[in-house]
Amino acid sequence: MTKVYAVAITTIRETARSTVLQSLFLFVLLIIGFTYILGDFAGEEKGKVILDLGLAAIHLFGAIIAILIGVNLIRREIDRKTIQTILTKPINRWEFFAGKYIGFLVTLFLLVLLELLALLLVLRLSHVPASPRLLLAGAFIFLEYMLIGAIALLFSGFLPPAFSALLTASVFVVGHFIQGLKDFGYESANLLVRITSLVCSTALPDLEIFNYRVKVADPFPITAAEAVPALLIGLSYTGILLILGAVLFGRRRNFA
Repeated sequence: MTKVYAVAITTIRETARSTVLQSLFLFVLLIIGFTYILGDFAGEEKGKVILDLGLAAIHLFGAIIAILIGVNLIRREIDRKTIQTILTKPINRWEFFAGKYIGFLVTLFLLVLLELLALLLVLRLSHVPASPRLLLAGAFIFLEYMLIGAIALLFSGFLPPAFSALLTASVFVVGHFIQGLKDFGYESANLLVRITSLVCSTALPDLEIFNYRVKVADPFPITAAEAVPALLIGLSYTGILLILGAVLFGRRRNFA
């Protein structure tokens, strides 16, 4: 585990210095701060507006960060030709892969935590009571990042960054419209469209099960009957993708 820890620490340092992460993080903070001004025009809906827009900004731009950073985690080492040097040392490929992912996750966790703290500050300044449900929404946003990050890291091991980002972003977008994709397939008279829709909606994760933004802002009741399955599904998908990614990375012979 010492080797995994060393790779994770290095990854955290490299990721934290990323201008993409820093720029998008500051942009999210600006949007969260702007909700304080918008809340003054919302009247009785002040709390709902602040929560809805704040969580939406955290979710969307955090996903962009996860995709852009994730697809370069391993690819950067390949392009710099440092991957050969690293793998000649006494470290297994799965340890390198795991360290990269853990370091990436720690960075995203700190990112979400700081953004939630900023949102809580805006709520306090706006005299809007903060519900513990906000932390639940943040936890499921992070769970979605875990899944998106696993997809990005999987592609990062053997595809160019641009193509990896496109595929990961496609999974992110389609994953939030799985139910619509199913309905479209059922209603289509074209057999090929129906089969394609069925395969995609079955294979891809339904990312809307992690979306608690509306329920926190309104608020709607949140029960364990829906939260626990969402947690298990997210962890299962993430685990499968990480195992697949580690296996493919471990079997790769050429890092040119």
